[in-house]
Amino acid sequence: MGYLNQYTRRRVAAILLAVLVIGGVGFLVYEVAGLGPPTPEEEAEEATREFFVAGAAGDYEKACSMMTGTTRETLERQFALLVAQEKIEGCSAILEVAAKEALADGELQVIEISVTGPEEEQRARVEIKRRIEGEGRLQRTVLLQEVGDGRWKISDPGFE
Repeated sequence: MGYLNQYTRRRVAAILLAVLVIGGVGFLVYEVAGLGPPTPEEEAEEATREFFVAGAAGDYEKACSMMTGTTRETLERQFALLVAQEKIEGCSAILEVAAKEALADGELQVIEISVTGPEEEQRARVEIKRRIEGEGRLQRTVLLQEVGDGRWKISDPGFE
């Protein structure tokens, strides 16, 4: 084990102090700027926006992947007649045929978000307004459930 001379000790102390100060300032800026981890409300809002963006872009596979399995099954049951008539299969084909207008590109405004339930089983209700060309303003309620690790899936897309 070696002996550090006075000059080296001061340099090490200065470096440690700088690291602590910069780290502390970074943490303070992080917290003051509101850059903490996203809230469940923010995560649910982001999932809702991402779902409608995917649908508007015609990425129905992605939109379906953002829905719970139960929701996809319900969608297939609700549109069973359409599936039989059009000879289509699967969630993405159903969304393309039956929900194209509901997912059309348009302005999306979040009115209110509420999250309920214990951390492991949280559910969210996102009230949105959408303005779609030719459709006017539509108000919808989108329901989500947390599936773990801050990820949310659509449990009811609010289609009519």
